[in-house]
Amino acid sequence: MPDEKEKILRDQLELIKYRLELLGQIEEKLKEMRALAVYASTRNLNEEEARKIQEWVDKLQDEIALLNEEAEAFSDNHDLSQQEKDRIIH
Repeated sequence: MPDEKEKILRDQLELIKYRLELLGQIEEKLKEMRALAVYASTRNLNEEEARKIQEWVDKLQDEIALLNEEAEAFSDNHDLSQQEKDRIIH
């Protein structure tokens, strides 16, 4: 039984590490979006420049959405059942 608990806990630790990695990637993309917004707000951009920045921001938003979907799908496939949670506690 202790081996089973240890395996479950190790699996959960790996899940947490993976989620943290994805959150780090999301954070970097958000920082990039913020930098683009600051740049755009402090410059006199022509239409072409503004369009390119908006395309870049849209691309980053899409990448963030994909990372979030990946994280949710991974979590859904690796969530502990209530029975497994009870075994860890007892």
